[in-house]
Amino acid sequence: MSPLSTDLVAFSPELVLLAGIVLVLVTELFRARGPSTFIGLVSLGAAVTVALRRVPTASSAFAGLLIDDMLGPLVFALFAATAAAALMLGGRGAEPREPRRDEAEWVALVLLATVAMSVLARATDLLTVFLGLESLSLSSYLLVALGRRRRAASEAALKYVIYGGVASGVMLYGMSLLYGMAGSSQLAVIGQAIGRAPTLGLLAVVLCFAGLGYKVAALPFHMWAPDVYEGAPAPVAALLSVGSKAAGLIALLRFITLAAPSLLEGATAPWAPLWPLIAVATMTFGNLAALGQHSLQRLLAYSSIAQAGYLLTGLCAGELGANAMLLYLVAYLFMNLGIFAVVSAVSAASIGGDLLDYRGLGRRAPALGITTAFFLFSLVGLPPFAGFFGKWALISALLADTGQANASGAGDLGQLIALAIVLNSVLSLAYYARILRVMFFEAPVVDTPIPLATFGRGRIAVLTLCATGTLLFFMIAGPLDPLIRQAIAALFLR
Repeated sequence: MSPLSTDLVAFSPELVLLAGIVLVLVTELFRARGPSTFIGLVSLGAAVTVALRRVPTASSAFAGLLIDDMLGPLVFALFAATAAAALMLGGRGAEPREPRRDEAEWVALVLLATVAMSVLARATDLLTVFLGLESLSLSSYLLVALGRRRRAASEAALKYVIYGGVASGVMLYGMSLLYGMAGSSQLAVIGQAIGRAPTLGLLAVVLCFAGLGYKVAALPFHMWAPDVYEGAPAPVAALLSVGSKAAGLIALLRFITLAAPSLLEGATAPWAPLWPLIAVATMTFGNLAALGQHSLQRLLAYSSIAQAGYLLTGLCAGELGANAMLLYLVAYLFMNLGIFAVVSAVSAASIGGDLLDYRGLGRRAPALGITTAFFLFSLVGLPPFAGFFGKWALISALLADTGQANASGAGDLGQLIALAIVLNSVLSLAYYARILRVMFFEAPVVDTPIPLATFGRGRIAVLTLCATGTLLFFMIAGPLDPLIRQAIAALFLR
């Protein structure tokens, strides 16, 4: 097989999605109201099948621009699941009493964003890191702007573009420093150059973090999230909060593993406080800012910032932390997609987005209220829900890393980070419990029951799947954990 054929086979899941985009747009030319959502879901299913059935070669593709390893199919399945949920939440008639006239554009942009996520997560060169990041950013800007009939969506899209442009500019400056140091755009070569000039290399990596941290919504690059989440339709906010964040985290993990592996040495590294400081500041700020919010989507934006802080703690504990971070990402998929599915379902019932509009909703729609409780308890980290197992994995990795550091005489930083996770989880209970109090213990404005059919079949399907995954995550984590460990071990061996 020729090198080009090998590269195309490695890129086959993304090619399936690109073919799906073409099919959606061509179908729309000949049929004004084509089955765009159906085509999008079939394309995602076919791409995941291709990704999971083929055996990764653990080698580079396209002259070192992308990597074909075990981690790629795992995270591709996560991106595709997020995109499928977004399509099911935001298909035809997603907004109350308003037909979706831009269905083909919506589906095409979601598929394009999924391709960009995959490219970003598999990038091993500065060129593909920037290409994936910017492709994801541009498709995200357009997805937010698709709600242009609403003033809030237009304002959110404009702010998103401005913040994104600044973050990309700072990241490009950091990349130029790295290229100047190494004389190459390959991350592995850059890693060797950073070893010869660690101070300048650390500065360049921190500048590059502006772009990747912007995707993750980590402090201090979080400013876009509250306005964008509040102004964007709930399906778009769900895609950004899960898919975009996951792609940024995997890209950051690859970037540091290849270009600056000493940053993952935990408490033994001279700059050990860097990631803990960012992670703890991000989770604390997110939880404190969420306490005073009245718009549910804005509250969930700050909650998503806090969740980014929890996930970033995985970068503070080496290989064990990376395993825990990926496991928590899977748990985060279920609980965060689920809570945004609740917001979408409530919007479909013509209920406003303010927290007070949710008064008595648990009585009017008991099934929706119970599933909302599942997702909120999981976001807090209470057992036996998915979030508990994710946070437990992170805390265990941090404590294990502390034990290794103490054995070498390097302190107990991991214990402090684990304590910060616990304290922030307790803090988050205040605003998550406020949502449940409003839904179950305050009198509704209207006492009329809401039939399940009001929410739509797509939303009900997403809610059911996410609630099941949130409640039975321990059954999913068992077979998934060895696959994650094997993929992360291969990543750290390179």
